[in-house]
Amino acid sequence: MLSYIFKFKKPIKTIFVLFIFSIFVGILSASKVDASASATATLTVTNSVPVASNVVISAGATMTLTSGTTTTETVTFTVTDNNGCQDIDSNTTKTTVVLYRTDVSGGVACTPDNANCYAMSCTQDASSCTAGGTDLNATYTCTVAVQFYADPTDTGAAHAATTWTAGAVPADNAGATTANTSTTAEMVSLTSLSVTTTVNYTSLALGADTGTTDQTTVVTNTGNRPIDTQVGGYGTASNDTYSMSCTIGTIPIANEKYSTTASTAYASKISLVTDTSPATITTNIVAGTSSTGDIYWGMGLPATGVGGTCSGHIVFTAVNH
Repeated sequence: MLSYIFKFKKPIKTIFVLFIFSIFVGILSASKVDASASATATLTVTNSVPVASNVVISAGATMTLTSGTTTTETVTFTVTDNNGCQDIDSNTTKTTVVLYRTDVSGGVACTPDNANCYAMSCTQDASSCTAGGTDLNATYTCTVAVQFYADPTDTGAAHAATTWTAGAVPADNAGATTANTSTTAEMVSLTSLSVTTTVNYTSLALGADTGTTDQTTVVTNTGNRPIDTQVGGYGTASNDTYSMSCTIGTIPIANEKYSTTASTAYASKISLVTDTSPATITTNIVAGTSSTGDIYWGMGLPATGVGGTCSGHIVFTAVNH
């Protein structure tokens, strides 16, 4: 039988303490956690609907048109969005202004029509919105070319009981819109015309007339009211009682005649009167693009006392029908 004798260089008590300490350190190492950590927080801000205010028609209480062409009308307004002005539709693809006759069908949603409904082109004013969220407002300027025949709403017009409205419909980038905020103005009546500038009877013999051969003047309504046409004439100077002055002599005012019916015999046409006491022809030319009426002219020469080249003037004036 063999026997083993162990000799320890250190006391057993010391070795045991070291063993216990090692176990304790191991336990601490196995249960170690970080001192800091992070988590992601999210939130969606509820959209705030934009609101328009301070809608202004730059022309003021009345809008005045231009004979035979367009007139630029301008509308300005402010949009407020509590999410910040950066949320307002800056490209104006949804933010709109409509200029319309107040009683037209559809109101601010009316169908575009040069007589009563115009969609305006709007631009957000430069530097009117400061980024960052503290600026809630942006301003806009809108323009449109209004035709000369847009419906009048002043006294005496067919739509005198109403007005014109500029309706602003603001939108944000999410497409949210509000009911239109608006202002109104009167569209002023425009009574005007343009007319063929030449009436050429070519040549006539003494004592002869043009018979049923007409020289036609085309009268164009260049305003926004239906019109009749006043006519009067003179030879050289206003109210000189001549229709034409010639190289030799003059032609009396009554020798120039007109009719609203083509090919009317000269004898049945109506004699012209002086420009200071014009006669009214019931042409009833409605307002609108290329709205015209024709007046047919004839001439008769005296049997004696005139010769050479003759010229005179016919004055046309538009009056409300």
